[in-house]
Amino acid sequence: MTTRLPTVGGDPGTWGQLLNDYFGERLAETFTQYAPAWTSSGTAPVIGNGTLVGRYLKIQRLVFVYVQLTAGTTTTFGSGVLYFAMPVADANNGIDVHGSGLVIDSAGPSGYSVISRMETGQQKAQLRVPAGAGAVDTAVTFNVPFAFGTGDQIQFSVWYEAAA
Repeated sequence: MTTRLPTVGGDPGTWGQLLNDYFGERLAETFTQYAPAWTSSGTAPVIGNGTLVGRYLKIQRLVFVYVQLTAGTTTTFGSGVLYFAMPVADANNGIDVHGSGLVIDSAGPSGYSVISRMETGQQKAQLRVPAGAGAVDTAVTFNVPFAFGTGDQIQFSVWYEAAA
């Protein structure tokens, strides 16, 4: 039995060309830089002379986001759970989305894997340190998983469905 790819307009090969054209255009798109708002559930953090950059790529309703923070000498992490604003409104469809990331302690060779979590309709992501099997993960705060200071980094990515 021979299987054929679907064709458009009866011309063999057109379906493959259509897919190549569609994805080729989208993969050629570039990421857009944005300035993520950085907030917390307590005292507000301040970026000071550190850097906080975000980049995103939106392909129709699919949004890919990457955020990186590097603490400077005047950066303060506030108190409470840390949040980073997303660049595009999410679909608010009742589904939370998750990504991954890393927090790096510049004082030593310590890097902690984190889960990025965006609750539906919240327009912001928080980071969580995964726990062992059967244990509850912990939110990243000004002193979890370590006391943040100069040169420390937060890096994460997440992808989600946009509202439009």
